[in-house]
Amino acid sequence: MRNSIFLFALLNILFLISCTNRTEQPCDNHYIKGHNYFLLLKFEDAIKEFDLSIQADPNNVNAIYGKGRVYLYQNELEKSVSCFNQAIAIDPKFTFAIYDRAFVQHMLGNNKESLSDFKKVADNRPDFIYSILEIGFFEGEMGKYKLAVEQFDKIVKIRPDFYLSYGYRASYKNLMGDKQGAIDDYTHLIKIKNDHLTAYYNRGLIYGELKHYMLAVSDFSKVIELQPGYSKAYTSRGVYEYYLKQNDKACADFSNAMELGDSTAQFYRSKYCSK
Repeated sequence: MRNSIFLFALLNILFLISCTNRTEQPCDNHYIKGHNYFLLLKFEDAIKEFDLSIQADPNNVNAIYGKGRVYLYQNELEKSVSCFNQAIAIDPKFTFAIYDRAFVQHMLGNNKESLSDFKKVADNRPDFIYSILEIGFFEGEMGKYKLAVEQFDKIVKIRPDFYLSYGYRASYKNLMGDKQGAIDDYTHLIKIKNDHLTAYYNRGLIYGELKHYMLAVSDFSKVIELQPGYSKAYTSRGVYEYYLKQNDKACADFSNAMELGDSTAQFYRSKYCSK
């Protein structure tokens, strides 16, 4: 999934939480050492400590899960899945193990199994928004835009401040043809995070499609203010400046875009500018 790597990195923070927050099983010294070695990226030492923990208690799901995480970071995906399977067999509602297994299954190309795991997490923890997010991505990738939007609706109800959900929902609304709905979502996102460059840019594109040229120019100007080197923003702003009969500004923007490396600007410069 396009955004899974980002979300997976975000979820690594959860691994820093005490194991008592993942299962009711207490941490032992070998697990704690293994956990600390993992954080230091000393993976071989981490495996040794987790193995000692498992030898003392073969049903220590925290250590088995920790071992699976190490294998995942080493890109030993089959071993990682095997560990997560063991942990889940012991504790069928071990949310993080199911969630991580879903990611590994996706990395292995087993999308059906991956989606099934994300749904299990959502069933076990309806407030676990990252799993709902991934379900939304799956639905969207399968072209089921309405179902994708419904998943992001759930997230918005749970976490109205989670700005990413508005951006994702907007993109699928746009694909469904709900242009105003997409604009509303990008606008809401910007209210939460007023420096979100992509939201301004995408909203500008939609404004342009709807022939709201001044609003489009305003959004692309904001993008350029936030990131002066964003070449495509100059090209897009130039197009709508031309439609507003601001030819000099448009041609200047096409020239700037060309200098910044946007190859499409040459086409517009040749078409709309006499110089």
